[in-house]
Amino acid sequence: MDDLIKKLIEVDKTARKSVENAAASRVAAVKELDEKKQKLREENDREFLLQSEKMKKDSLAELESAEKAIAEKENAAAEELSAVYKENCERWVSEAVQNIIGG
Repeated sequence: MDDLIKKLIEVDKTARKSVENAAASRVAAVKELDEKKQKLREENDREFLLQSEKMKKDSLAELESAEKAIAEKENAAAEELSAVYKENCERWVSEAVQNIIGG
């Protein structure tokens, strides 16, 4: 009978160790999954930052290009108005004086 009790105690000890090992393995697996999840988050964050920086640079380049085109159009319009003014200035002054004097 003592042998049977000793055997049951040994079986119980072995079972407890198996349960402890399984629990430790579970904890280790959960920890490993958490670490992998964190690493994936960090990689995704880095990738997102890289993509947003690229989009920012592309948008700024596009904006600068649009600003340059607008400035060129404004300069062309200003030059055209200046040319019209130079061409017609004397006539306009003369007509204005005639209208005032002749009135």
